Amino acid sequence: MSQLTLLLKYSFKNKVRPKKDKYGQEKKSSAMSGVFGYLLPAAVFGIFIGFLFFMTFQNLNIPLADFGISSSFSLMDIFLSISLIGLGIFFFISYSPSIIVNLFDSEMTGILLTMPVKKSTIFLSAAVDSLLLSGLSLGMMIPLGVIYPIIYGNSLNLSIPHMIFSFVVMIISLLLFIGILLGVSLLGGIFMSNFMGKTAAKKLSMLAYFGAILLYVFAANFITPDKINVSNAEVLVNNLKNALGFVLSPLWPHTHFLGAMRGSFISFLILVLMNIVIYYLVFLLTRNMNMISTGKKIKEKKSDYKVSSNPLLKKDLKLLFRDSQSLFLLLYPLIFPFILFFTGSINMAFISIMFNFIASFYASFLSVMMIMEERKIWPNPKLYPIDTKRLIKSKIYIPIIIFAGEFLILDIVSFFFSGFESLIFGLIMLIPVLIILIYSSLVGAKMFFKNPKRDVKQKNILSGKETITLEGLSIVFSLGIFIPMSALSVYIKSGPFWIFEKMSPVLNYLILLGIPLLLIFLLIYLCKKESKELNILLEKEE
Repeated sequence: MSQLTLLLKYSFKNKVRPKKDKYGQEKKSSAMSGVFGYLLPAAVFGIFIGFLFFMTFQNLNIPLADFGISSSFSLMDIFLSISLIGLGIFFFISYSPSIIVNLFDSEMTGILLTMPVKKSTIFLSAAVDSLLLSGLSLGMMIPLGVIYPIIYGNSLNLSIPHMIFSFVVMIISLLLFIGILLGVSLLGGIFMSNFMGKTAAKKLSMLAYFGAILLYVFAANFITPDKINVSNAEVLVNNLKNALGFVLSPLWPHTHFLGAMRGSFISFLILVLMNIVIYYLVFLLTRNMNMISTGKKIKEKKSDYKVSSNPLLKKDLKLLFRDSQSLFLLLYPLIFPFILFFTGSINMAFISIMFNFIASFYASFLSVMMIMEERKIWPNPKLYPIDTKRLIKSKIYIPIIIFAGEFLILDIVSFFFSGFESLIFGLIMLIPVLIILIYSSLVGAKMFFKNPKRDVKQKNILSGKETITLEGLSIVFSLGIFIPMSALSVYIKSGPFWIFEKMSPVLNYLILLGIPLLLIFLLIYLCKKESKELNILLEKEE
């Protein structure tokens, strides 16, 4: 246990970004500060999902027997089961490969294997370390398990001592259920390590992680009190009746988890036994586990080298699409508005704002990621027959062009939902969208080259302050341009409203049209300024 604690301490310490005081000296940082930074996204998502679950299902703890179905479960249990199955699957396919990445991609694994450290200890340290990076699904499941006993306990009208005892049993049941999820994922990681390399594992883990985010967005739009409530409870039960045998099957661990929280001693005992069996298997299998990746055998083959017409563009595109995280960042600004389309939010102004929030930050982040890859092999790029400015600015403008194309796609789709007016509005808004994308990307690149010696091995290449600055700039300029423009569109179509009824038409146009134009001209000026400052920084790299 002491070995495991020591390994985790050094691993967590390595995740802390070094900080400097005003005199330029590095300050000591707690290892737990890095842990909290990785746990924060899961906590934020989890709190929101827990609140949404409570608001939606607090009045839906209706026994299925009331609908003529022979079952000890309730309507709330059906939705909770569906949520736990979805989140559990995403957690498994995110966490299991992540363990492989941590084992095979770590320089310390080979060193630790030469030391008197048990293989099971090395494996568990990698597993706990991986949990920080892939615990988003688990972070959303835990609040569901906490909210459930609160809703269920309130319906029993128990005395305070019985309520406390019942709540303690429910929390223990939740811990046992989480233990099963972790154990099954550990077994999955051991099994996958026999045939999966670190590159494939990294891509699968990243795609599952972002898949959980999409599941969260879907739930936030569809599982709401206005769509799921007592008034349509019978309709919901009839629609889900055929799925009861699957989602509440005794083969699922969550079925016994729900049974244990409802007071079933047999279900509680099954959870305990499952934990004992799973972790005993984990201990046995890790003793003989191969923890060093052999990699694929690459056959030598002769190739005819061809001169490409645009080698820099092809190189940067391959660099951009190589990483699964980059692929998600490129697609998410397009996928999220499509979810809004199909949930009834077809206002192009609102969709434009949301697209710009996401795309402007992602454009800058993707540019920085591509620059970071170039920095990993620096100064070799200086040998290319291309100057540094062109090499870097190619990485800035590629994401901008892609996101601008995605906005055009959204604009065309909005035409089929909202008609010609939405299409025209989107085409007009393409200009500020493009300018904000350019400005955000230039700011991100400039931030990077202000401190070019930063650790490029870390994924979180930008500091927290830099990230908040980029997000804040995109939000402020998006709101400042799109809200007045959407208000102007409504004003032209339906006449004056709210405070504009008391103003003259000239003043209304001056405000609603003047503010966006002023901000657009300011952005053009800032783009030129940021470009000049970036050029100065790049000249120092020559």
